[in-house]
Amino acid sequence: VKEETSATTTADLGPRMQCSVCQWIYDPAKGEPMQDVAPGTPWSEVPDNFLCPECSLGKDVFDELASEAK
Repeated sequence: VKEETSATTTADLGPRMQCSVCQWIYDPAKGEPMQDVAPGTPWSEVPDNFLCPECSLGKDVFDELASEAK
């Protein structure tokens, strides 16, 4: 049983995701407020219509940040 804590760590939110085209990084701890993605939103819960704020491409061009791949 996983205990809930008031302090959420980045590890609990999953990996940061990087756009393979422009290298912009989605950080789950920060979210993307300009697209109504609240801080603390893991990538799996980011809407499918999310677009990279830098190059305007969709979620399918994002990859797990290499430094965080297991």
